[in-house]
Amino acid sequence: MAKSLTFKVLALTLITVLIGVGLVVSYFLITQNRDLLREREAGAAQQTEILHESIKNNMLVGTAPIARGLLSDLKKVQSIREIALFRANGIEAFSDNETIRLVNQALGAEPSVPSEPQESDADVEYLTDQSALFQAAVRTQSRQISTYGTTGGRELVYYVPLENESPACTRCHSAALSPDPNVRGVIRITTSLGDVDRKIRQNTLASVGIWVGIVAILTVAISFSLDKLVLKPIKVIGEVAGEVERGNLEAKVQVRSKDEIGHLADQINHMIVGLNERLKLTKFVSQATLQQVVSGSELALGGEKCQLTVLFCDIRGFTTYAEQHDPQDVIKVLNLYMQRQAGIILRAGGDVDQFVGDEILGVFRSETMAEDAVRAALDIRAAVNGLNISQELNIHVGIGIHTGLMIEGNIGAQGDIERLQRTVIGDAVNVGSRICDVAFPDEILLSQATYDLVRAKSWVGTARTVQVKGKSQPLTVYPVLALSEHSSA
Repeated sequence: MAKSLTFKVLALTLITVLIGVGLVVSYFLITQNRDLLREREAGAAQQTEILHESIKNNMLVGTAPIARGLLSDLKKVQSIREIALFRANGIEAFSDNETIRLVNQALGAEPSVPSEPQESDADVEYLTDQSALFQAAVRTQSRQISTYGTTGGRELVYYVPLENESPACTRCHSAALSPDPNVRGVIRITTSLGDVDRKIRQNTLASVGIWVGIVAILTVAISFSLDKLVLKPIKVIGEVAGEVERGNLEAKVQVRSKDEIGHLADQINHMIVGLNERLKLTKFVSQATLQQVVSGSELALGGEKCQLTVLFCDIRGFTTYAEQHDPQDVIKVLNLYMQRQAGIILRAGGDVDQFVGDEILGVFRSETMAEDAVRAALDIRAAVNGLNISQELNIHVGIGIHTGLMIEGNIGAQGDIERLQRTVIGDAVNVGSRICDVAFPDEILLSQATYDLVRAKSWVGTARTVQVKGKSQPLTVYPVLALSEHSSA
């Protein structure tokens, strides 16, 4: 089933709002969460810098115990999960006396004796670090930072190398004592990102809530606006178009705006006016003309020969009637009788070619055109008699019918002046008109050609010979009494 325009518009609106608002909210959420992480990284960097300076200044010859104590105190800071100092070879500093022995040997001094009892090197548990970040800090002598996930959540780790910056440093951390003579150690600080992650989750939930709220509000607002400003006016236009399709050319669209919808409504109204005008114009042309226009064929002068039957019906004595009555009454009576005759011709399968004063010309084109014309003539005679009774008038008609070869086409003018008329012309048409002229009131006369086609289906009176205008030889005509019962069936 085809989706309605309302559904399509609402779906497009919802998708647009979802994507648009989602992108905006996502941008601010990502920015906020990134700032949180950067803030934590900045804090860790600041703490690392303080530790770096403190340890660097307290690791000169003879002051290592001070640095060791400082490191021990810094490990108790709650905001830092772990602080560790490593030698350049990746082993935790101050975890044994190896460095002291190597330094004393290098200086040619006796090994110093710790003031407090020390665990043997074999009993000491110490940290090691051979990670890629650690090695990168030693190799590049630059700080390294990274985050990683653990079972307890994400953590931030920061590596800061301690450079050999003075002769006092290089005496203890020479090439013989360090894998890299330019680096004497690396500080590693690890801090938990649990509070940051909680804040990120809170921000995410809040952002989702804001996103849902904004989407709902915008969807309702936009849908309401679209429905009022676009969909309802289009629906009204569609309803008017439906009325026009059903033949109601009085329908109009109320133009309530000056935008594109209002312009469309105005155009629809102009179209209806044009259709109404054209519908009225169709009443002034024959069915053959309308069919040619609808077919799309070229409207050019000229025509073609066709075997057709013409019916001429003339009101007898109507000129005298018109002289004796008011013109409005004359037109009213003439239209009443002509309307009844035209309806009968159309229902019999013919076409009303034209009205000429008080005379009507009907054209029949089917295989039974002669019989159809006779039937129409009989019905016209009966209808006129019926109208005379109801209107208390004494009007009579004479009818002539002829079948022959004639030209059907367009006549008129083209060029600067465009005026065309589709009609039938030729000697056969003239013969039909002349037969009508000699018919008595209430008489239907058939030509020899038409009589030959309906001979077995009609009752006729005695044939007679008549002399008509424009013909040197007289014509034989047959007055019609009725169609046979077999033909009527």
